[in-house]
Amino acid sequence: MKDRLWDRSIRRISFGGTSNGGPRTDIPDNKNQFFDQFHWVYCGDRDTPRVLFIAKHEADELDDTVWYLGSSDGGAATAPDGMMVLGFGRGKGTKPLFKGVGHTFVIGFLNIRDLLVDENLHAGLKNARCAS
Repeated sequence: MKDRLWDRSIRRISFGGTSNGGPRTDIPDNKNQFFDQFHWVYCGDRDTPRVLFIAKHEADELDDTVWYLGSSDGGAATAPDGMMVLGFGRGKGTKPLFKGVGHTFVIGFLNIRDLLVDENLHAGLKNARCAS
């Protein structure tokens, strides 16, 4: 039963990436959180034609994080249910790093799953920015 639950959770969020690289198929969890400085992030499921994306309009030099928080198993990626934590301006221990106001984000779904799971095509998106 455990292997079946693992398969089910992996299908929910089976790939993702950031402006710095991807697609990634490993799933960082609460014990192995992924930190980097990125402008946008996406995650998706291989059986769905859309990906969820979040992009920060203004550039900054702050750490950002992305990882899976499972609802059981101590928050591990093996948990059958959970959520992706997509944290812009977040340091270790979920420490908030943003100061002041005026941070703008674009959140949406893109119908470009095939583009994002192809590493060569993903490279073409690397420098994408939000339009003003």
